Amino acid sequence: MQHPNPDMMLAIAIGDAYGAGFGFTGKQFIKEHNTMDYYVQNPRYPELLAGMYTDDTQMSIGVAEWLLDGTKEIHDVFVEVYKRDPRKGYSKRIQAALDAAETGYDFRKILYGSHGPISIANGTAMRAVPLGVLPMFTLGYTAAIQADWTHGCFGIGPAIVTAAMSHFALYESAPLSDLQAFLFDNLCVKQDD
Repeated sequence: MQHPNPDMMLAIAIGDAYGAGFGFTGKQFIKEHNTMDYYVQNPRYPELLAGMYTDDTQMSIGVAEWLLDGTKEIHDVFVEVYKRDPRKGYSKRIQAALDAAETGYDFRKILYGSHGPISIANGTAMRAVPLGVLPMFTLGYTAAIQADWTHGCFGIGPAIVTAAMSHFALYESAPLSDLQAFLFDNLCVKQDD
């Protein structure tokens, strides 16, 4: 297994910081300001300065640290990275749980105490890119573990697909046009003829 690529991690942060300017702003704001020339200040989040990354990058950092450490539980790492550098962008439920938690066990107890980790948002996919360093035979299981903590069953599929796309980019010397076939070959249940 490779370590999470520093260039990959930087690209996650840059893309997240650029996209942060447009979250929940509406089509007209995006049309006027999405020029790719500069970072945009999001008018709904003045505390999130233009060019700052959000919870998505922070959770990706947590996933990378979890992979590199190998001894901690993912929920412990999520609390550690949040406490080290609180970021905006989390859902109200996740942010409240992280604010209240001192340990990963607390985080889990708070989430499950409020009806469990049920979310249909895209957070698990957003933080799954570092998992692409894993071999395909462990990638799906590992993506499912990190997704289940905050999103339950709704986040598992998107996390696995994102991690597999990252794996393709890291290891396959194939054109992007081969990505769909790679995903079908590696993620879909094969039927006998």
